[in-house]
Parts: sequence; C-alpha cells; structure tokens
Amino acid sequence: MINNLQQARIGAAHAAGQRMLHLTLDIDRRIGLWETEAMPRIYELGRRAAEGQLHAIRRMLDIPLAA
Repeated sequence: MINNLQQARIGAAHAAGQRMLHLTLDIDRRIGLWETEAMPRIYELGRRAAEGQLHAIRRMLDIPLAA
C-alpha cells in the first residue's frame, strides 16, 4: 500500500511538471517497516547517494522554477 501511494504521488508531481531527481540507496538487505534501529544506516546511505548526485542537485537548483 505504501508503494502504491508513493508511486501515485510521484506520478502527480511529474504530471505537475515538478523537477525530480531519482536517488537509489545501496541497501544490502531487506529493512522492515518498523525496523527503527536501521535508521542511522539508511540516513548514511541516503547521504552517500545525495553526495554522488551533488552535481545534478546543484544543476537543478540553478534552473528557475516553472511558472
């Protein structure tokens, strides 16, 4: 159900013309929905993924927002 909601929100944002950048986390195992002890690891993986796309993030921020 969460994936369906996420896909619907992404589709709506795309249809509205919002700029999006896809980041893929290099997760080495399945993490359960309530596995809160995995949050520091997920945070670190997200930070690394964002660092790897910094050039794209900066490029997107330089582009003026659509009217």
